[in-house]
Amino acid sequence: MLSSFSHTSTKGKEFALVVGGIFLMVLLSQISIPLKPVPVSLQTVGVLVIGLTYAPRAALLSQLGFLAMGAAGLPVFANFSGGAHLFVGPTAGYLFAFPLAAFVMASVRDHFHLQSKWAFLGLACVGQAIIYFFGVAWLANLMGFHQALMLGFLPFILPGIGKTVLTTSLVSYFRKK
Repeated sequence: MLSSFSHTSTKGKEFALVVGGIFLMVLLSQISIPLKPVPVSLQTVGVLVIGLTYAPRAALLSQLGFLAMGAAGLPVFANFSGGAHLFVGPTAGYLFAFPLAAFVMASVRDHFHLQSKWAFLGLACVGQAIIYFFGVAWLANLMGFHQALMLGFLPFILPGIGKTVLTTSLVSYFRKK
């Protein structure tokens, strides 16, 4: 009896985390600067927070749930956008990278029992690299590699560094509390 209660409690906690992660992603997505073809938003902060704090499965499910809501047409992405058409547009590579980045970060953190601020910074850099790699690769198919770098990577370097450092500092601080 206790075993099934524990299993239910664990599943309930995971469900709450997944829903909370989706909510965090939706909220942070709306804080953006509408650049073209890819807006600067705090979506990646959500991916990093989830990758640094969630179990791998919950990290993956929260990102897949977020993408599913957007694909269904709910206005959950940057600038209150949504719809399946975004999965073939210029931001598709970045969006597709979110689940992979969160899952890889959480898996590596758990596998190697990483807890330090510096380890979190390294994991966040890995997460950002995954997002940029897939985002730029997708853009390169649409507009060529040089243009993809100019529009989909270079403008995001400084904001990305800032978001990475701020996120890892905040996560490290709150994990100690």
